[in-house]
Amino acid sequence: MPRFVDGGSVGYWDLGLPGSPDDVLYLIPSIRTLVYADGTTPGDPRVKPDLRARRFREELEVFDRWIRELEKMGVSPPFRNLRPDPGNPFIFYCDYCPERGPPRTFKIILPPKYPEIPPRTSGLGDLAFSPYRLGGEPCLGDLLRSQWARNWRRWGIAHFLAFLHIYYVSRMGYTMRVR
Repeated sequence: MPRFVDGGSVGYWDLGLPGSPDDVLYLIPSIRTLVYADGTTPGDPRVKPDLRARRFREELEVFDRWIRELEKMGVSPPFRNLRPDPGNPFIFYCDYCPERGPPRTFKIILPPKYPEIPPRTSGLGDLAFSPYRLGGEPCLGDLLRSQWARNWRRWGIAHFLAFLHIYYVSRMGYTMRVR
């Protein structure tokens, strides 16, 4: 069973059965637009720059559908208002809405090898388990890397944000299931 480690061991995640109601990732639709970081697709070495733009648009749509599903279930989504940076397609902004305290905006930074490599954040340092973390941001470690390596073709920013929420919830001592 995977272990969530950030400094000391925080706990174990039950990856559950796909489609179970308590499966956090179950509500997030899969990304259908497959494009490698270099702009190519499987079986076609030609670069298609429009595919990357289409994938980013689909990422926004998937995020919005996920938020609507959570709201239909009566859950207050921890993240809202995902939007791209108008000057840089590899930066998105999102609002984090904690249960206590005012909402705040943070950055989601897509690495040059995205979507093969997961995003990272800037501005969520208070969610990190330790204030002494390098960079001060939440680190999802090997669990995210291993899950992302298997699922990056279907996963996007919304899936990454679900992992961030799981990170935060596990810090607070709640039990969550992840597929």
